[in-house]
Amino acid sequence: MPRNPIIAKLFRLVKLSENIGFGFDKIETKWLEYNETKPIYELDFDSVIVIFKLSTEEKVGEKVGENLTDNQREILVQMRRNSKITAKELALLIGISDRKVEENISKLKKMNFIKRMGSFKGGHWEVTQ
Repeated sequence: MPRNPIIAKLFRLVKLSENIGFGFDKIETKWLEYNETKPIYELDFDSVIVIFKLSTEEKVGEKVGENLTDNQREILVQMRRNSKITAKELALLIGISDRKVEENISKLKKMNFIKRMGSFKGGHWEVTQ
């Protein structure tokens, strides 16, 4: 690092400017590696919103495709990814209300697709089919 404070400041600005414009490329590349879907960009005058959607193409079982709704399939996918996921987290990921998540979980339990193992707070979900 240069000793002259002005040159040091210029040096930092040059290093910073070398990285400008590559952030979105890095975001997209890393997300594609992780999830195989492209992020969605919502551009506004003074902001950029990046939406990351999860892929729902995971296999959940033959029986699932015939008897379940899209939301129920997505709940099963998310429970397989994270057995400790909460109803609130599911609602945010799927884009439905907490109440609808609870209704779908109840139906999935009755159809023996899922079981709650352990306590309410410390337990986890087990996808049985």
